[in-house]
Amino acid sequence: FLGGGHYIAYCKHPVTGQWHEYDDTSVTPVTESDVLRTEAYILMYRRKRRHRIVPLPMDVSADNFSLVPRWFWVKYQECATPGRIDTWRFLCPHGNPKAQSSNDQTILASMAVVTPEIFNQLHTLFGSGGAISSINQCQECLVHEAMLKKRRESEWTAINSC
Repeated sequence: FLGGGHYIAYCKHPVTGQWHEYDDTSVTPVTESDVLRTEAYILMYRRKRRHRIVPLPMDVSADNFSLVPRWFWVKYQECATPGRIDTWRFLCPHGNPKAQSSNDQTILASMAVVTPEIFNQLHTLFGSGGAISSINQCQECLVHEAMLKKRRESEWTAINSC
């Protein structure tokens, strides 16, 4: 709460370039000349990038793809420094998609599909965890999970037979 006054903001849509006036109750399209006639006391700017990497529309049926977290795309499009591309929470210790992450294509719901070249450019600019270039579950982890499940079942049977 800013002291009970009436505040108005003017914002330019980053894609359409259309200016809008935001007040307490409504949003109204305005012209750039309307904005220039106002007496602003706070100005906020959005930094432009020299080299904009635009994701190519792809799907995972392509032979060659990489996955980037969707949250990173949002930060990349809106922030001057989006930070590292954190893929580690999706990867098992072997560098493959975690079994629980790729069930029911959960991993795809939270990822953007890009070319390996774009991923490499982003990795060079911002750093990253490992590249995700497959949605197949890690076979080593699946074997380990099956062995662990079998062990738990045998222990449960042994405990219940006492």
